[in-house]
Amino acid sequence: SGYDTAWPEALPGGEWVLATNWSTEQLGNQSGIIAVNPGTGEVRPILESLGGAQLPDMVRFAGGYLFWITADRTLMAAPFDPRALMKLSTRLRVC
Repeated sequence: SGYDTAWPEALPGGEWVLATNWSTEQLGNQSGIIAVNPGTGEVRPILESLGGAQLPDMVRFAGGYLFWITADRTLMAAPFDPRALMKLSTRLRVC
């Protein structure tokens, strides 16, 4: 399908799994974080269109925040409600 996923992590409740997602045809141009429901196969975008150095190497959920490390080794965070699975608009550079 032209996309790969990696770094899955189950969200609280066990219904959804977070993962990074990127285009295998244009690495870095189309990447982001998705939520997948393994029971239904439904996929919801959480953070889209990260490019270049913003490609997430890993994503984790803790304390109401998503944390991810970019390809240039920047730790990023964003508030996240795992029940609502809302797209992220606020991104914070942690270090």
